[in-house]
Amino acid sequence: MNINEFAVLVAKKEGGKKQVNIAQIKEILRIVNKEVRGELYKMIRSIVDLSHRKPRG
Repeated sequence: MNINEFAVLVAKKEGGKKQVNIAQIKEILRIVNKEVRGELYKMIRSIVDLSHRKPRG
């Protein structure tokens, strides 16, 4: 999952009556990521990586 896919996921979860613009979500994510010195994108990637790991056993 990349940032585009994450933005789509956020839009779907929002689920309001008015459609949320994916570009607006991506811009907000970009701004927040810049303000937290790149940590947001790192966190999104680590969460995604954990969710795609195969179970042990």
